[in-house]
Amino acid sequence: MMDPAHFITAARVLEKRPDAPAMVLGRALKLYEVELSSVDLAVEQKLPPVDRAVLQLAQALGAVTAADVRAYLGLGPELSPPIVARLTKVGLLRASSITPRATFARQVEHVHDDREPGLSLTEAGAEALAAGARVVIRQRSLRLLMSADPLIVVSVLSRPTHARARGDLPLPPTEVPKPLQALDAILRASRQARFEALGLDDTLTDIPGGERIEGRLLGCSLGAPYEVRLASENLEAWLLIAVHTAPMEPLTHRLHTAVFRRGETDLRPLVHIDPFATVPSWLRAPRDVDKILHDAGMRPLSPAALPPFPVLAEGTQLLELLGPGDEPAPVWRALPNPGDGFFARVHLRAIPTSTEAAHDALFTFLSRRPNALRAGLARALAMTWEKLCSFWSWSDAAPPDITTVHERLWAQPALRGVLCAGRLERDLVAPYLPEVQHD
Repeated sequence: MMDPAHFITAARVLEKRPDAPAMVLGRALKLYEVELSSVDLAVEQKLPPVDRAVLQLAQALGAVTAADVRAYLGLGPELSPPIVARLTKVGLLRASSITPRATFARQVEHVHDDREPGLSLTEAGAEALAAGARVVIRQRSLRLLMSADPLIVVSVLSRPTHARARGDLPLPPTEVPKPLQALDAILRASRQARFEALGLDDTLTDIPGGERIEGRLLGCSLGAPYEVRLASENLEAWLLIAVHTAPMEPLTHRLHTAVFRRGETDLRPLVHIDPFATVPSWLRAPRDVDKILHDAGMRPLSPAALPPFPVLAEGTQLLELLGPGDEPAPVWRALPNPGDGFFARVHLRAIPTSTEAAHDALFTFLSRRPNALRAGLARALAMTWEKLCSFWSWSDAAPPDITTVHERLWAQPALRGVLCAGRLERDLVAPYLPEVQHD
């Protein structure tokens, strides 16, 4: 069982953003370690000066031979044929029937050989000459931390530096999840098809992990095997769904995956996944939010209201939902047992059920502001009530009289000192201020 505290850690990253959602859903992903024996990566390699010189000669003459390389570049009989052969092998030169152009360039070494076939630039050769680099296909092994539902690459893992234990055997083919059974074909698919299925673009640099993978991903090497294992229990990942709602409008979602490794949280958008397909069955429309709140023992103020969702409360529940600070604020609370393997947190704004409940909240917030009470009870009463009414969107409610407020606060021994400070100002200082100012 995954630790729900990790879900709360990840959810708070979304909750603290300026565009915080109305609800954050999350479920733990079952993770697999996939070890690919060989993948193809296209890596740019800077052209050596000698290769650039030979390609420029081929471009200038239209077609070039090893004898031309000897004659115009002076590389000698030991170097010219191997260099030309290598550039042909890597696809930068190819056999051509083009007649070399006439040139008045001075030859370094006079060479004459009519039997040698001419070679001209290929398209790749022209591109390499223009860019000053050529693309080299390299093979390397790769370890990925993956989920099969949904199919995503969660992280790139470092390759193990030690031999695997005998018990750490790969899963048999019948136990490998179906989406992972065709992983090699998915990786070899076109760029667009691979992205739609897996979310992988041209590179792995956007995927967090232990190794920096350079080069453009071309796919799994043809015929290369791969192994799938259950991931270590020390690795956790969560699928997060940030739910933004508005009255009488369809739900909109934004997806993130949260990876927990060594206490760090990394959120990454999953733009290739249809958000609505990941939403649990109990949440399909804004009106479902009202039912969810009812089932959690809360009373929504109005159906499908704008978030933070206003809920009616009183007593201890009201105070708990107004937050622990010295001013009222929306709070995030967990929904108990939402179902479908999900955890959920919802953004709430508590509204009193009655004037009496509002007055009880007022006394609590006044008791949290001793410095304001020290400056004067009447002023603290007016300011605190104004903030509460603004938070509740109340316009015509009246606060309790100041005598009642004083009696309620005086019942708390810890506040009597600050209340006396206010009376000292009122009874002993204020009456004599005119005389002091006159003198």
